[in-house]
Amino acid sequence: HHRPEPDLQVLHVHLVELALLAGRSRVAGTPRCSARRKEFWLQSVEDLAKNLKERGQHLVVEAVEDPAEFFATLCDRISIRAVFAHQEFCDEELQTEAAVRRVLEDHGATLETFWGALTVHHIDDLGFDA
Repeated sequence: HHRPEPDLQVLHVHLVELALLAGRSRVAGTPRCSARRKEFWLQSVEDLAKNLKERGQHLVVEAVEDPAEFFATLCDRISIRAVFAHQEFCDEELQTEAAVRRVLEDHGATLETFWGALTVHHIDDLGFDA
């Protein structure tokens, strides 16, 4: 018989990489995020926080330079088993994902990623190995 684990707590975290929100693209030098997109993001995060609060939960929103550093600090402060996030697909974001994965593994935690949070198509429907 499998003994159930004690109740685990969930910490909802929404990280904003400052370079992605306020920075410029490295190729064209254009802003990465328009004013309209920033407003949409803000409204979406506020709505998520409100919905979580209605369920007795809390959303931590942090603007960070380095997500891996954020998780290293968080792991030093509290015990973390796993982090769940959408799977990245662009080069810079994949580098960030790999850095976060390394930090979590160094602290005995895992990074569990899931496809589809930011895309219209599922990766399995692309017709080739991505």
